[in-house]
Amino acid sequence: MDLNACLDILKARAQTPHDGDHCVEENASKSLALKVESNDAALEPEVEAMSSRELVQTFQTCQAKRVQVYQEFEKGFGELMLKEELAPFTQGITKQFASISNQINAIERVLRGKKGVPVSVPDIIRKVQGEEKEKLLLTSALLLEKMRLKRAEDADPDDSSIPIFEKSIESMKATHTSIIERINELLEELRYEDINDDENA
Repeated sequence: MDLNACLDILKARAQTPHDGDHCVEENASKSLALKVESNDAALEPEVEAMSSRELVQTFQTCQAKRVQVYQEFEKGFGELMLKEELAPFTQGITKQFASISNQINAIERVLRGKKGVPVSVPDIIRKVQGEEKEKLLLTSALLLEKMRLKRAEDADPDDSSIPIFEKSIESMKATHTSIIERINELLEELRYEDINDDENA
């Protein structure tokens, strides 16, 4: 499942009358596709005071927080599926992800100007950001596809669309696993980078 396919799922509108379930799905789709204005430049004065090691440690803390938000996202989505509360919940989750991403972008930019920091360090962080963007789009599309599967199963267990949804979900899960593996490999690379703080460079 490629990035464009995930975007198509997020942008898709149900081609049926807007009953309650379809409106919930459409509102959730809009919330997940919400573009939050970047304010990472405003964070730079805060992170500029950090040493290179502190910046990398802060990045790692941000990554750990991102994992927690994913867990909240998947748990909450499952609990609120087909409920009106889903749209505001997903909008809040989207803003949390954007806040984390903004902070990491600021860390990357400051690291690029630090002495004693190999260029490979901010490059790794940039690659992680790219993988995380794809992971978020895929996770969002996967959860929406699960919602559509549940709705189809509830309406008619013999619906011909059910196997299509199931196949799509399995494909997304496989891609999701691959993305996580790539992110973990990048984080492992970062652990072995030799970083000197400015004053010791």
